[in-house]
Amino acid sequence: MVNFNKGILTLLLCVLYNNCKPTSVDSAKWEPFKIVKIEGMGSKFENKTSTLEFQIEDYMKIYLNKSIDSLVKIHSKDTIILWLKGIAFPNLKVWQFNTDEKSVIFKFERDLNPKSSWNIFYNYSYRRLITGGQTIKVSIGTKSTPIAKSDSNITLILSVSWMIWVGVFLIIVTTILFILGVKKTNLIRGSLNFAPTISVVKIKNLESTQIEVLESEIPYSLSRLQLAWWTYIVIIGFIFIWMCTDDLAFLPTSIALLLGITGGTSVVSKISEALKGNDAIKQITSVKEFEDHYKSKNVFYDIISDENGLSISRIQFAFFSVLFSLYLVWQVIYLLQFPVFSDGILMLMGISSTTYAGIKFSEK
Repeated sequence: MVNFNKGILTLLLCVLYNNCKPTSVDSAKWEPFKIVKIEGMGSKFENKTSTLEFQIEDYMKIYLNKSIDSLVKIHSKDTIILWLKGIAFPNLKVWQFNTDEKSVIFKFERDLNPKSSWNIFYNYSYRRLITGGQTIKVSIGTKSTPIAKSDSNITLILSVSWMIWVGVFLIIVTTILFILGVKKTNLIRGSLNFAPTISVVKIKNLESTQIEVLESEIPYSLSRLQLAWWTYIVIIGFIFIWMCTDDLAFLPTSIALLLGITGGTSVVSKISEALKGNDAIKQITSVKEFEDHYKSKNVFYDIISDENGLSISRIQFAFFSVLFSLYLVWQVIYLLQFPVFSDGILMLMGISSTTYAGIKFSEK
């Protein structure tokens, strides 16, 4: 009777704590899930028989030691994800199940969320710019725990060497063209409006009605400099992300809106200058006036001052432009993606540019 009670108690403990060991007949049912084979597939869904190297947009087929039906009975299909380097990747969900082959297929797609698990590879602290790839372990599981692990490794290729060098070349060429455009043309300089009685000449003349104006003497325009700068860093950002990821960057709506704000400010500024050209009061009427109020001193002074001296609206506009553009550069370098600016930042830039444009219309 005592032995019988002990047997009942043991059986109850086994049921409560799920600690019973299966009999030899049902041992296969209790075998843990395991990855027995990995096959590489290209972006065109073609088998890679020679290597297990994967790039973004490639497919991976994973074979399990147990049937897929037994897997989905325990875990929902939508919850099964890929684990790389011991980290869960929630965006890498199963692309396809194959019950007959006991296999699942995943597609490598980068998640652009700033807090994405992909940052373990793309984050500046971890990635290597010129590399053939990173050797990593693969598992499948849920967001909280891995289910099946593999003993073999795969190679994840994030960048190709020739693309790195092409990208560096394009960045250098773009930078040189930008510098030449700034130095050799009036790309970021303003417009001067002279009264009809004043003539612009190329040679110095003692007559007060003639003014020699060199390109280096034309003041820099804040709105044109801002538009040129934002255009330049966005282009460089696209090139840099492409050369490091083999993929064109996703451009958030907020970046497009910022470019629209800077472009609109430049247009308003040009309209203001054109209107001043039709108003004799707002035209340069003497050599002394030109040299005292309009002649360029340096780029920094020109963009934060008008003919009356330092302007708080220009300082504010220039400060926010520099601050947010440097943040964009940092995000591109550090995370290889363009940042998503909040509505508050867009509103701040819009108000700042509107204030600058409004005051520019009132400048004499």
